[in-house]
This record gives sequence, structure tokens and C-alpha cells, in this order.
Amino acid sequence: MRQLKNTIIERVNDRQVRIQWEKHPDEGLVSIFRSLDPKNMATAKSVGKTDQGQLLLEDQKGVSRYYYLLDAGNAPGRWIAERLVVMEGTVNFRDMGGYQSIDGERTRWGVLFRGDSLQRATENDQELVKKMNIGQIFDFRRPEEVKKGPNLLKQDHITEYHHLPVVHGEFNFMAALEKLKANEADWIKEETIIKGYIDNTVNFTKTWGKVIRQLAQEDCPPLFFHCTAGKDRTGICAALILSALNIPRETILADYLLSNPCIRGVWLRVQKMIADQGVNPEKLEPFFTAPEYAMNALLDHLEQNYESPLNFIKTQAGINQETIDALRVRLLES
Repeated sequence: MRQLKNTIIERVNDRQVRIQWEKHPDEGLVSIFRSLDPKNMATAKSVGKTDQGQLLLEDQKGVSRYYYLLDAGNAPGRWIAERLVVMEGTVNFRDMGGYQSIDGERTRWGVLFRGDSLQRATENDQELVKKMNIGQIFDFRRPEEVKKGPNLLKQDHITEYHHLPVVHGEFNFMAALEKLKANEADWIKEETIIKGYIDNTVNFTKTWGKVIRQLAQEDCPPLFFHCTAGKDRTGICAALILSALNIPRETILADYLLSNPCIRGVWLRVQKMIADQGVNPEKLEPFFTAPEYAMNALLDHLEQNYESPLNFIKTQAGINQETIDALRVRLLES
């Protein structure tokens, strides 16, 4: 049996997506099905067949979250979806499905999401989140961040909310500008950023353990975890979950770095504000991007001090092998 390879989905415009795959000479028609729930094949409806290695499909941006099943007929079908959940008020809400493990399995679509907060979610966004059946939300923001910008959800959207603040220092935009004007820059050096990542990881093991235990529950609904921008605290949690799922380091790093194109528009707007204050925007870039060196340094630290990120989870977050096995059963598929 031959599974389809190099499956890609890309948004062409606000109304259409294009699905592509590596066409094999002996391959016949590939059937494509669409569903709002990739866990329930009974809900999938046929949207087309082709032998051309690609298909253009109608898919209105921001209205519904669709998952597509590609079926070549001679092997188990493969689900695919857009990584970024396109919304009006958030920029970094992402599905963590489709990542291949070292053992060749893939993370399931539609069960685990990471992102920025929902404090600017529009009515349409709130309706979309409800349609996605998000039933667990883990919020890593500080209490003052939550007070300033609480998540916006539809009143009839029933979800369990966990506020687990991950606190390491405090970033105040205007205070940061004043420090830089006064040539105070030690707090923004590369080694300081790295220390923040490591401290947040090792000082909040109970938080990471709670997320993983919840995910491992057989009846856990789709789960969303986030901070403010969805890159630092969220990036740490994502890296630990993916490590527990035996996802290779290069994929973990790639997932982390996806925040940069997602939040680029925000960073460009902030750059102008910084420049208008007479400060070089590059000096504040680490606070508005996901710096590759920070995640690499964190993963190096976990490997050097705990043998591996997985062993860190087991020894420091109190996650036993039984929970790891249950997590993999829930979140991985062939």
C-alpha cells in the first residue's frame, strides 16, 4: 500500500484553498472528503476526485474550520488542514496536527491548538471557536494581563478555563523604551532572554504537567493553550508536548518559528511606534518575535541537564510512562 506523500494545503484567496500531493505514475483517482470533525469519518462529505495531483476547492476564510481527507483507495487516507486558523482578531491561533513523529505516526488534527489570546476575538471568531468544540482552555498569562484583556467567548460556549500564570519578570513597553533611551540594555541581551526561557520551563513544571495530564485523558475535548502573543510561554508548552509525542527536534523548532510569520504584521506596526520614540526597533525585536536561539538553547539545556526534554517531563513534571502512552494513543495516528 502506498500513502500519498508531500501533501500540502495552501490558501489561494479568501474563498479558496488548493490541496496538492506528490503524483505517482501508477496512481489513479484520489478522492477528497471534507469534514468539520476529523475524528468522525461519518461526517465527511465528498468534495471532488482527480488524478492531477492537486485540486482547487471552495473554502470561505474564517467561516468554518474544515479538515480534508485524501483517499487514494489503496492505503489509509490522510487528513490535512490549514495550520493557521484564520481569524479576524487573533493572528497566531494554530492547529498542532499533522506533525510526524520519529516512529512515523502523525499528530491528529483538530484536538490540540496553540496561540495568542482571544482578547480581540470578534463575534465571527467566537463563533468559529465554538464550532471547533474547544472545551479546554489553558491561559498562561499573568493576572494583570488577563484583567486587561480577558478572552472573549460566546456566552453559550461551554468550556473549562484554567488560569495558570507563568511569571518571569514583567515587560512594560513604555518602561522598556525609557530604559533603552538611557542606554540600559543588559535586560535584553541574548543570555537574558535565554535565561527567561529556561527559568519559565524549570520553575513551572506543575503547569506543564497539568496540561499534559489533561491531554492524556480519554475524554479530553479539543484543547487550546495560549499566552498573550502565543510564542514564548506557549512555545515552551508546545515544545514539551511535542517532545512527549516523540516529535523530532527540527519539527519542534519549526513549529516554534511559525509564530514569526504569523505575528509579523503586529511587529511591523510596533516597529514604527518604537522608531517614533527615537529607539532602534531592532533592540526590542526579541520581545516581539520568536528568537530561534532561545528555543535552541532551551532544548540544549534540557538535553544536557535532564538527558532529554522527555526525561525532563518525566522527572520534573511528574508525568509517568503510563500517561505518556495514553497521550500518544490520543494524539497520534498512523
